[in-house]
Amino acid sequence: MLLILISCILQGILFTNVHTVRSYVDGDVRLADAQYRVSAYYNRQYVFGRVEVSFESNWGTVCWNRWSFYESRTVCTEIGYHRPSDWSTAGPNRIIQDDRVILLDNLYCNGEDRLIDCRHNGYNNVRERCTHYDDVWVECYRDFPVHVSDLPIRLISQQAINAYNSQNNTYLNENDVVHAGLIQAKLNGDWYYISGVGWDLVDARISCRQLGYPDVNYIPEYDPEIALSEDQLIQVTMENLDCVSNERELKECYHDGWLVSDYDVTNLASVNCVTKEQFLSSKETLFRLRGGSSYWEGRLEILHELSWGTICSKDFTLTHADIACKSLGLGRAEEMFNTASSGYGRGIGEIWIGDFDCSNPLSADSLLDCDSSDWGYSTCRYDHAWDVGIKCQVPRPERKIRMLRQYISRQYTMPGVKFYYTEIYHENTWSSPCCYSLLPRISTNRLCRELGLGFGLPYLSRCETDPNKSQQSGLSGYILCYKQEYFSENCLSQLTKLDQCYYGYDVIACADSRVGADYIQVISITSSSGSIENDKKADRPNI
Repeated sequence: MLLILISCILQGILFTNVHTVRSYVDGDVRLADAQYRVSAYYNRQYVFGRVEVSFESNWGTVCWNRWSFYESRTVCTEIGYHRPSDWSTAGPNRIIQDDRVILLDNLYCNGEDRLIDCRHNGYNNVRERCTHYDDVWVECYRDFPVHVSDLPIRLISQQAINAYNSQNNTYLNENDVVHAGLIQAKLNGDWYYISGVGWDLVDARISCRQLGYPDVNYIPEYDPEIALSEDQLIQVTMENLDCVSNERELKECYHDGWLVSDYDVTNLASVNCVTKEQFLSSKETLFRLRGGSSYWEGRLEILHELSWGTICSKDFTLTHADIACKSLGLGRAEEMFNTASSGYGRGIGEIWIGDFDCSNPLSADSLLDCDSSDWGYSTCRYDHAWDVGIKCQVPRPERKIRMLRQYISRQYTMPGVKFYYTEIYHENTWSSPCCYSLLPRISTNRLCRELGLGFGLPYLSRCETDPNKSQQSGLSGYILCYKQEYFSENCLSQLTKLDQCYYGYDVIACADSRVGADYIQVISITSSSGSIENDKKADRPNI
């Protein structure tokens, strides 16, 4: 009994900043049968569902009586959203048919953090006239895009899977190993293996999509002696993971808790994901991205009658963006925009299609698997300001280059152009690159692209001291990249730490918007006068 108490205390102390496990604790709140959508116009993400409260290991509904904005606000903030945008009864079209009880009635909230702390009549003390017709439904919103970063995952120990298959005379080449391995999740700075207890293809598919792959191949076996040989301390989390297919990340799935004390090293979560090349090998290429700084982002275009056209973003949701990313052989969608606000540029020619209605989005490999408007007759038929722009998740190594902070330049100010200090992870420490020593050998456009800051402007990059650093130490050396590496973490490097950066630090210039749809503007600085002038126009790269 004492051990159980200590374990519960440790979970509360160690993981207070981690997404709370959705367990059956009295008073927990959820939105059941939730539907998600994105408003590109308001730049918000919405969730709409039936309010349910847990009591004695069961979920029950809430009666509409006296329900108002204040009760809706408490529900929205409790599940991690900002404010309510709508609330209503189930009505005739959303009545549940099971024997679920109506648990609460007559609630009165006045700024409480949890719905159960509001004034009410008590559990199972509901007026007789309350029926499931009167169940409360609430729509909540939060600012979009929402970057979820509190539970990143990664693939490791790929050589263990390779070894296991070699022992069984199963040929596995180098390309297959890249997308297979054991799954780890990062909790409060430490990497934990995910338990294999309850792990199935649904869980594996969501992990592959989160990692940037379009789908899952299978769940492979592995050699535990090779997989765990380099780990001195094995930590396991998320036992009995139970995803139901509509989650976008593993953190949204049910599980038994963050700490697993009794685990089996031969039963850890593993996966073999479908690569972009495998997924697209048997499919006709009908979609492409244009106007972005990377191959995984841009204005979404579709081929019809031998002509490329755009897609209408009105009522285009994050679910549709997920399907679009999958059709490109990429992972889930990170962001969805209309091109008037994204910087990807407005398209030209036809707005081919829109108004999608996907009745079974989980099985759709392409937006063409969904119902839609007729070709050329979407809601935004003549307005390219509503062209869809998306940014997809792609496989990448653990990040070792980051943006430190923005540098504010009073001398050079231009719309859409910003300057940034950067840092590189070297010898267990984040350090800034010294000027004239490192970053000139890395493409500025590569850095801006990888950091999600837009297009690089090498002629505007500059040397500046950092007043926020007490010691002006930094890095010297080189990072040598060829065209085939998508990320700098995969490039050759030779770095040395310097006690003093004599000329200051490299500051990169990135442009987060572009003028025109098909051209980029290359900006230069003349060394004599320091004035800014247009050097030339270049074709926008078709990445």
